[in-house]
Amino acid sequence: MQPFVAAAEGTYADERIAPYLDIDHRRLRFTLLRRPAREEIVVPVDEQLVVEHYSR
Repeated sequence: MQPFVAAAEGTYADERIAPYLDIDHRRLRFTLLRRPAREEIVVPVDEQLVVEHYSR
């Protein structure tokens, strides 16, 4: 299937791989090398707003 072929070729892969992951595009596998620090995870959300919302 085309989406899997494209994924194996690394078409959708980021240019920079997170330091806590080991990626094997050919076998479509990844290995979590270590638990990432919070600063290493990019989340387009303001966590404090989420906490405030659910604390109501």
